[in-house]
Formats: sequence, C-alpha cells, structure tokens
Amino acid sequence: MRFPDSVRSASVNAVFLSIALLPACGCGVSSPARAQGVKSRTGPFTVLGVDESLVRSVLNVDRNNPVASDANPGTTALPFRTISAALALADTLVREGMGTKVAIQPGVYREALNIPRADPGVVQPLVIEGTGSTIVSGADVWTGWQQKGSSGMWTHAWTYQWGNAPYPPGWAGNVYLAPIVTRREMVFVNGSPLTEVLPGQGLYPGSFSVSETAHTITVMVDPSIDFNAATVEVAVRSPLLLAQGRTNLVVRGIAFQYASTPLPGGAVTISDSAKVLVENCSFLWNNWNGLDVLTSQDVTIRGVHAENDGGSGMGGYEILRLLVDSSDTSSNNWRGAMGGFTGWDVGGSKFELIHNGLFRAYTSMNNQARGLWLDTDDMNVSIESSRFENNLGDAIFFEANQGPLSVTGSRMCGSTQGAGVAGSASSNVLLTRNVVCGNAQGQFLITGDTDRNVTNWETGEVLDLRAENWTICGDSMQANNWNQPSFNTPDWPWFLQSLDSNWNLWDIPKGASGFVLGGENLSFNGWRGATNQDSRSLAKVGGTFPVTLASRFPQNCGTERAAVP
Repeated sequence: MRFPDSVRSASVNAVFLSIALLPACGCGVSSPARAQGVKSRTGPFTVLGVDESLVRSVLNVDRNNPVASDANPGTTALPFRTISAALALADTLVREGMGTKVAIQPGVYREALNIPRADPGVVQPLVIEGTGSTIVSGADVWTGWQQKGSSGMWTHAWTYQWGNAPYPPGWAGNVYLAPIVTRREMVFVNGSPLTEVLPGQGLYPGSFSVSETAHTITVMVDPSIDFNAATVEVAVRSPLLLAQGRTNLVVRGIAFQYASTPLPGGAVTISDSAKVLVENCSFLWNNWNGLDVLTSQDVTIRGVHAENDGGSGMGGYEILRLLVDSSDTSSNNWRGAMGGFTGWDVGGSKFELIHNGLFRAYTSMNNQARGLWLDTDDMNVSIESSRFENNLGDAIFFEANQGPLSVTGSRMCGSTQGAGVAGSASSNVLLTRNVVCGNAQGQFLITGDTDRNVTNWETGEVLDLRAENWTICGDSMQANNWNQPSFNTPDWPWFLQSLDSNWNLWDIPKGASGFVLGGENLSFNGWRGATNQDSRSLAKVGGTFPVTLASRFPQNCGTERAAVP
C-alpha cells in the first residue's frame, strides 16, 4: 500500500563504521510468524533463465548504414533501418518456432517498440541486443526555433495537448499531486535537461514552459550557450518498449532515455511474461519510472542502471522468482520532488508482491525518495552486499510483508529524512552483518499500523500481519548526532517479545540517550533492562571500541560461545 511520509528532516554527516569488524552470523528467531509459521531466515530458490543457444536467426539493424532499409532482409550487408521493422519479422519467426536475435548497431533510434502478446505455446527465445552505444530515445531533435527578444528566450510551435495526468486508481484523497508532478514535458539542450515551470511562473536560464492554449513552447538558455548551434531534443514518445505475454525474452545492452511517459508508467514495461532477462541496459532521464516488470515469473535484472528518472528507477509487481544483480537505481524522483511528492509510490526502486527474490550487489543512492521499498506481500526476499546511501527517505522500507526478509552485509546510511531500516506491519525480518549509520529518523524504525490484512497472491490466503519476529544480530549501528535514535519503536508487546537483538555494536553520540521505546528516551542500559535485548551487544558513548572487538564476537552470532567484556 502507499502511505505518505510524515516530514522527517535532519542534517547528516555520516562517519561510517567498518563492516570488517562484523563476523558471519547464524541468528534465528524461535517464535514463528503468527500468520504462516515461517522462520525468519530466507531460503534458496532458482530463477529459470533463457536458453539463448536456441537462437537460430539473427536480424541486423543499423540506421547509420547508407544501404539500411526496412525493405531489406536484415542481413549484415542489408540491415534494417529501424528496430520496429526487425522486431515485426522476429516476432513472426519466433511464432513459427525459430529463436531469433535482433542485433542493433550503435546509434540513436527515435522510435517506440512494441512486442505483442504471444500464445502460451510460443516459447522460442526472442533476444533484443544492442551491440555498442545503442540508444532508444523518446525525444526528437527540434529545429526552427525563433528567438524572443534578447533575453535568451526561444519559442517553437507546440502541437501536443497532453494536459495533466489523472490520479491513478486509489490515489485520490490519499495523496496530493502538485500540477508539476502530473506533467510530462521534457527538453534537453546538448544533452542537459532543462527544468519545466508552469505557465505564468516565470522563466529563468535553464528552464522551459509549455502553453497548450497558445500552442507554444518557450525555453530560456544560459547566455553562454550558442543556441543556434545547440542540439535541442524534445521528448515526444512513450513508452519506449512494451512487451506483453512473452516467454524467453532478453533485452540487452540498450539505453532507454527521454520517454515522456506520465505517472505512474514506465519507459519500458514488461508484463505477463516468463523467463525474462534485462541485462546491461540503462534507463536514463525518463519522465516517470525507468523499468517496470509486472505479473511475471523468473525475472533477472542484471547490470542495469536506472538513474535520473522522474519517478522510480525501476519497480515490479507480482513477480514469482526475481533476481536483481549488480544494478543501480540512483538519483531518481526528480519529477516527484519538484512537487514535494517523495513518500508515496516512488523510490530508487519499489517492488510489490515479490515471492522469492534476491537483490545482490545492488546500489540505490541519492534518490529524492526511499532507496528500496518492499511493499505488501513480499515473501522470501533477500538483500545481500548492497548499498543504500544518502537517500531522502528510508534506506530500506518494509511495509506489510509476511516475510521472511533478510538484509546481509549491506550499508544503509545517510538518509536525510528517513531511517536506515524502517518496518511497518512486516514480520520475519533478519538483519545481520550490516552497517547502519547517520540516518535522521533512526537506524531502525518500527512505525505504521499495528495490524494489516494482506492477501497472498499465490494462495489467496488472507494474512493478519504486524511487526514481529525481527532478528538484529551482528550489526554495526552509528548515530551521528544526539537526535538520531539508534532504535525507535513503539512499546508493542508482540514486537518486543518476539525481537531477537544481540551481538550488535551501538555507537551512540555523547549526550544522546540512543533508544526510543514507546516515545520514551532510554540509555543503552535502560533499553536492555526494559526489553531484555542486547545482553551480549556493546555500546559506547564517545570514545572508541576496543581494537580486539572482532575477536569477542562468535562466528555463529546468537550462540553462547563468547562473552562480552
């Protein structure tokens, strides 16, 4: 579900603890989840891949080849000029039982791609692969601008009547969308974006405005730019790729940029599909989301960069078996942030209803929203060796999930208006060998509703979820100033009685109490006495931990094999 944030603000100057101090942990929770009886530790699973050895035909696309034509057969010597033409033939060949690759030579392809739904029996692979600097762009180069006086303003005719995007179902009455958030116009001068302002608000260097009543677009550029010699690109297309109902689909080595998709859509959307690989692709400067994967199974996202998108970098909904590997969703939600839309539906990435998922070597930084948001009915999802730093909202937010969920060997630091790890109505959570530091609203935050009813999309079972069965073991936490809590939680008995927090390092600034329980500030000893937690953890207020700290923690965190000094 999507709930707006309360305003959480503070200045952060993170001083990171070394993760090298933390040993491997074998923590566990003794009490089962109330709804399902699952344990907190996530289990292994296998994402089924695409057998590309079954490709029997290769169609070539090269828009820069002087003999390129969509009437060509798509050989190396006689390539197609557009990707769309090659995809149309590739779709026919795949339906006839021939695995096919579309090999796209470097260039900027200004077109929108559509892969239509196929029957369930169509299972031969379809591979769409860029072979170099291959870009699919939603923008066209516009010429014929007219100078308006000597103020650096230039105008052009505007024929589009997009208006403001409507509120998606379920949003009205729950969140406010400022008019600028519901726009979709984008202009780039020499590859740099201009900032949109609404009519009547006044232009300034580096901005533009569209008047749908006057049918004009006006840009104002910095005087240092020779506008007559500049390349001006205006976003006019979306989505850039739409694939539905496919089995064995590969999208590789392509940059998708400048899609004018309004909220809540993506520049690329893949839905109702199975065995999908999105590899070494980029999703850059799109108006809303970069990549959306919906109602699919066996999805691998590897080596992807989804950055500087107007909403989320990427997201997914109702996916059975998901692997996100060595990917980056940073510096997103610029469009939302223009209108204060930072805590509803958006993040570096936002995934819902994921059953069996792994985020590995994943980076999500500098987003004007949360880093990673796992929202509703997420089950058996692990996050490993990942970084969530300097985001506006929570580094990681777990909302209304039955789990198990785990975060291991990762960094959650520097959230300027959020927590390191925040949880709402989520159970069976394991946090181990992580560094959590410098987060304004606390290193750990339990918040939200006491109970949430969630329906398991696979089984139809209705679950009554609440925050319980959390394990925090072998983690290193550092608050940077007195008003950053180490742990902030209501005094809910179901959470506290099922919590297993031990073998942790708590670095508490001088003058800070460190822990907030039910709104009451507690010292480390007060926390231990009130909750019976962290009996084998260490805390310091100022000073340093002993250099022999690592040797005092057991290799199997949570056992009785070591004593705390």
